[in-house]
Amino acid sequence: MARNHGERRRNRASFTRTLYRVAERVATQPVYYLEWNDKLWSTPQQSRIRVNGLWVAGSYARGAPDCGDLDLIAELVVEEGIMPRGSTISRAVLGNAPDVRLYIGSPEMNSSGIAFPEARLVWSPAAPDWQTAISAMPVDPTATHYTRRIDELPLRSEQHITDISTLEQLLDLKHNQVVDWIWIPADEINVQPENWSYEGQKLNEYLRQWRGKKTQLFTDK
Repeated sequence: MARNHGERRRNRASFTRTLYRVAERVATQPVYYLEWNDKLWSTPQQSRIRVNGLWVAGSYARGAPDCGDLDLIAELVVEEGIMPRGSTISRAVLGNAPDVRLYIGSPEMNSSGIAFPEARLVWSPAAPDWQTAISAMPVDPTATHYTRRIDELPLRSEQHITDISTLEQLLDLKHNQVVDWIWIPADEINVQPENWSYEGQKLNEYLRQWRGKKTQLFTDK
């Protein structure tokens, strides 16, 4: 079952308002001072990052009249400390922006593992007029979701801790009926890590740091 099964969609005008807020936020404050924690480090970390470019990609960039989410790409420079986790960066750069995905890098190479040739520049120090950039993006009533092979996977590419080639190998295993997956309602999930192998329990503990709060509610039962 494709991961976008039953995906909720919003109209373009709604996402345009969100894009305006994010673009204004970045243009007004391109530098962010972040304090964050990670299990890989024994002490709290402090980083200063600068946004050098902001692009919009996906269905919105292609002009779709409605979209499942808003894909943004931010080119970052770490001026102090180390690169924080993606979720930490997203909270700082996006603020409260539901249904927005922020990828770190460039349209050609970013944290999603996928190139976005359709990406449109929204803001950069050399092109600061984000209002004109957004207004210049035409609407295309025929534009739809761009289908990629890995869309068959039940999760987004950035939710898998691996690369695109490995994900494609996973799809090959499914097509050859070696592995399979199904959707299960969240309230029916009954995780029993005490019955897992030692290796499985150690992997589960390691992966806890990458999970969101909602995911941990089910995996830590």
